[in-house]
Amino acid sequence: MSEWKKIEGEIKSKEAPALVFKDMAMASSIIRDLFTADVNSVVVDSRKLMREIVSYVKYVAPHLSHKVSYYKDKLSIFDHYNIEPEIEKLSHSKVWLKNGGSLIIEPTEALVSIDVNSGKFIGRKDHDSNSLKINLIAAREIARQARLRDFGGLIIIDFIDMINEENKKKVFMELRKEFTKDRSITKIEKISRFGLIEMTRQRVRPSVVHTINDACPVCNGTGLVPTLNTTVSAVERWVQRYRFGRGDRRITVRVTPEVYRFMNKGRYNRRMKLMWKYWMKIKLVQDKSLPLGTFQVYDRLNKTRLDQGEPPKK
Repeated sequence: MSEWKKIEGEIKSKEAPALVFKDMAMASSIIRDLFTADVNSVVVDSRKLMREIVSYVKYVAPHLSHKVSYYKDKLSIFDHYNIEPEIEKLSHSKVWLKNGGSLIIEPTEALVSIDVNSGKFIGRKDHDSNSLKINLIAAREIARQARLRDFGGLIIIDFIDMINEENKKKVFMELRKEFTKDRSITKIEKISRFGLIEMTRQRVRPSVVHTINDACPVCNGTGLVPTLNTTVSAVERWVQRYRFGRGDRRITVRVTPEVYRFMNKGRYNRRMKLMWKYWMKIKLVQDKSLPLGTFQVYDRLNKTRLDQGEPPKK
């Protein structure tokens, strides 16, 4: 409220255009959003930044200021706290649980799907009791991963099937309890008859996975690349369109080493068949720099690239 009153005073006293409010730097905004009483400590490796954070915390929550400390070791703060391996794990779809089970986390455009698997876990009790044990541990880890990866929107969780309704209720209550630690607003539905839990989590910012990673230029973010046959078929279709447009009868095709070997394998190979079919000369050139699933077509002198536009017409 005091900040708002200050802004109102600035509006009245200053002449437009003028800056009346500037939001905090990233570190301060993180402290504002995430530094709560349940955080044990905040360690900073910059004295200047630490002073800024302490100054802000003393202003808004003085009882927490003693938890901010300066890191002065020579070893990198990321190395000391083993941060980089943890950041790397955030990109992995598979998350191992302490008891040998695992989570498979797949973010998509529409939702985040989380599948709970028993994995290496071998229980000594009946199926329902074993499933309950894995599901309870999974519920705690799911809430943790949601905060770490900053999931937003619709989340679908496929827990291991359980028959006992009381066990289903325990898993639901455990998940709800764990998400009470989350500052983002969440709404959780009970386990459906298909063994799924549907929930939503407030989207505050882009997920961590998209913050630290770019989409793969080859697979366009799908995690999949075209097979050898798919790539060869694409080459053949390009040649067909090129000849249909009455292009030159002699071309050079630059391909990956795998495609080169595949198209030249055998006496009457795919390249020979293609040349006989369209009555043209095709020179294949290996290019290790090409990404998987791609190829480039040049003129007979291997100078002018032909596959960047429509096939030329005579």
